[in-house]
Amino acid sequence: MFAVICVLLSLIALFCGTLMTFHAQAISSLGHGTNLLIRTSHSFAGLLLFSIGLLLLMLSSRKDWELRDSFAKGCTVPHVFVAV
Repeated sequence: MFAVICVLLSLIALFCGTLMTFHAQAISSLGHGTNLLIRTSHSFAGLLLFSIGLLLLMLSSRKDWELRDSFAKGCTVPHVFVAV
């Protein structure tokens, strides 16, 4: 089940990261307009999401249970902070 969740989250992060990196111009033109600083931050955020997606995809294929447990515990803390 852990591998399925990691692959699902990985695909979502890869898709969103790719959209933010390469299609931010179309998305930002709908809102506040384009700005060089905003375009740069969108591309860096997209690159970060893309790299997180690749990390999750690599982690889903690992069979080391200690690594999976520590990663799951480490991911719980930021999710709790975001929820609060």
